Amino acid sequence: MTNTASAFLRPGDRGYDDELAGFLLGFAQRPALIAPARSAADVVAAVRHAAAHGMPVGVQATGHGLPGGYEGGPLVTTRHMDGLTVDPAARTVRVRAGVR
Repeated sequence: MTNTASAFLRPGDRGYDDELAGFLLGFAQRPALIAPARSAADVVAAVRHAAAHGMPVGVQATGHGLPGGYEGGPLVTTRHMDGLTVDPAARTVRVRAGVR
């Protein structure tokens, strides 16, 4: 995703259904927009777009914990933010939002 509203996926767009796919099948999700975030800047862009248009924002990380019946604003997916960094010297680990 680039930092523009044109990078959103809409129903009928190629990749929309794949991006929306989750593990909970008890209810259908059909957000008007999906923001497939690949970076923190993409998340910021989606939130700013939603704020500018008075929309709520939903977040889907790895397909679990979908907001039931979410409608109205962009659904930010973070599955592509799947980096993991280990720094043994500093004894730190950085886990991005989409790591499974």
